[in-house]
Amino acid sequence: MIIGLRTVPACLDVEQHPFAVPAGSLATHVQAYDHLLGCARRTGFDGAREANPEAPEPALATAYDVSRDGRTYAFSLRRGVHSGHGSELTAHDVKWSWERAFALRSHSARLARALGVTSADAVRTAGNYDLRVQLEEPRAAFPAALAGPLLPVYDLETVKQHCPVGDPWGHQWLRSHAAGFGPYVADITAPGEEIVLRANDRWWRGTPRVHRVLLRAIEADAQRAGALRSGAVDAVEDLGPAELKRLATCLGLYLGGRQAWQPLTLRVDPTFAPFSEPRVRAALPLALPYAELPHPPGGAAQDLRRSRSLLRDGGYGAGFRSTLSLPEDQPELVAVARLIQQACMRLELKLATELLSPATFAARKGSRQLPLYLEASPLLSTTVAPAALDPLPQVEQVPLGQLPRRLAARFALDGVVHWPDGHARFTDFRP
Repeated sequence: MIIGLRTVPACLDVEQHPFAVPAGSLATHVQAYDHLLGCARRTGFDGAREANPEAPEPALATAYDVSRDGRTYAFSLRRGVHSGHGSELTAHDVKWSWERAFALRSHSARLARALGVTSADAVRTAGNYDLRVQLEEPRAAFPAALAGPLLPVYDLETVKQHCPVGDPWGHQWLRSHAAGFGPYVADITAPGEEIVLRANDRWWRGTPRVHRVLLRAIEADAQRAGALRSGAVDAVEDLGPAELKRLATCLGLYLGGRQAWQPLTLRVDPTFAPFSEPRVRAALPLALPYAELPHPPGGAAQDLRRSRSLLRDGGYGAGFRSTLSLPEDQPELVAVARLIQQACMRLELKLATELLSPATFAARKGSRQLPLYLEASPLLSTTVAPAALDPLPQVEQVPLGQLPRRLAARFALDGVVHWPDGHARFTDFRP
């Protein structure tokens, strides 16, 4: 199966993306890594099959017990589980995976802390197939969070074979390879162009029906849609609303399952003038054209009169100039930036847009060099508030709406399941 993506990530390892997990990295990650618990399936209100994150079920762990005070979880691991590289799962793989997350200060570590796991020392092995996790205080969401895309379990034996001196966590090798206990083994075969997923023949759930998947980069939405219509690819992801609407009229094409959503956010750094003035930060959301934005949050409304008053009281009644930055690989954001520019011009706010490569955008965001920027990030957890995973909590967020995500394919794919993070699992496919 060949699947067209907007971009093929330069780094597969989600733990190495401390400030924003690229959608392409997460799309590959969920194919290669399994977790202690999984999500039960159910039929949604619209008849579509969906993963239910509130109903965790056994996965790499066959069972778990909770202490009376709700602070200690004891997990029994499934025996005979093998990675795609042939290593058998043990409790030491799980322990090392948590150690790696905390060492890298990754999104997984932030999730763990939000769930009451203060350090990797709270995870202890008891032999090869049992481990305990000690929480600082009871957290009812803890089991369900283990079924999400974060806190993956790495194949320690394989990673250690690729850890040279000075690289104890396998940074370099895991950038272009995956080493998990999931259904697929992933390798970047052509950087920036193609990723190969090959089935793990010893996967504990059984060999995936789709034995080989090529993830191919086709940047433009129109080109990806054209490749799907011509048969050059079997399925595409990351299409914008306009192309999805056009494909819906094509006979023989299949729009898989239900639409998923990606939160769209405007972020404002108060360390930069004029956003250091609280009244300017309060005025900006009131200037935004929510009625023209995709699926805006309920209750959000433009109020130019009130915005103008706040700007005047804050000393910026004559307006100001600033830069609105956004990653160049998300064309939907360009349209949103244009709408924001036009609305702000009515208040003499002149915003120059700045398109940055994904790597530059992430680096400048992480070092807090962007006064104002747009981003659309995949949903990383349904059990923990996004603010708890925010690597830059000092930078204020203005929710703008949600961008749709949907898989499109040349043929019906029986078994497609809707996942909260918006990324299909290819093991669900029954072509």
